[in-house]
Amino acid sequence: MATTHFDLIIVGGGMVGASLACTLQNTPLKIAVIEAFAINSDQQPSYDDRGIALAYGSQRIFEAMGLWSQLAPHSTAITNIHISDRGHFGITRLSAQDENVPTLGQVITARSMGQVLNQALSQQNNLEMICPAKVTSLQQHTDSV
Repeated sequence: MATTHFDLIIVGGGMVGASLACTLQNTPLKIAVIEAFAINSDQQPSYDDRGIALAYGSQRIFEAMGLWSQLAPHSTAITNIHISDRGHFGITRLSAQDENVPTLGQVITARSMGQVLNQALSQQNNLEMICPAKVTSLQQHTDSV
């Protein structure tokens, strides 16, 4: 078996690993993502039907990555937040209008995010997906792993 060398290997192709790989799409790095589940698998625990609340800053990051236009149709804007603890003193209310931002954030399902991220990964030239696979051991050297 021939050894393949990568500049960066990301272990885990869930939301965080996939987002990192997408962020690095326009770099000269040769990247691999090792993922335990096959791409677009319904078994991928990161991409289930949970609702994910993204802060406005996260939305801006996805805009800079060029992915927000694909994510936006699946999201719902958060324009107001009401925070209280029933039976206790105190309340906080936040408004996008008061904060002078378009939204405070967005709500999107993890499944929708996964579909968009996986589509982006499949078109990425500097990336090799290694899946389904798991890391079973590492060899650490002074200048590489």
